[in-house]
Amino acid sequence: MATTFTIPARKLTWLITGCSSGFGLALTRIVQAAGHKSKTNGGKGLELDVNDPTSPRFVDNLEQSGIEIDALINNAGYSIFAPVESTAEEELRA
Repeated sequence: MATTFTIPARKLTWLITGCSSGFGLALTRIVQAAGHKSKTNGGKGLELDVNDPTSPRFVDNLEQSGIEIDALINNAGYSIFAPVESTAEEELRA
């Protein structure tokens, strides 16, 4: 199966979480170098707490303020090194 790449007809607005380092930072730099707009979370940028249960409304709030998001890269996270069955929900959300 052949891979097909397309180039958008206009510059896109990207929301990238977890961009203070690593993959998120590298992707933000690529997006900006291509002339696209980026709304970032991590380091400097928007405040988005992955532990906040109201986080799904974050994009809705942005769009209500006139900022439309074309691409979402949800790269933020953290690690717990234990089997999920033995981890309490409070610990997962801490």
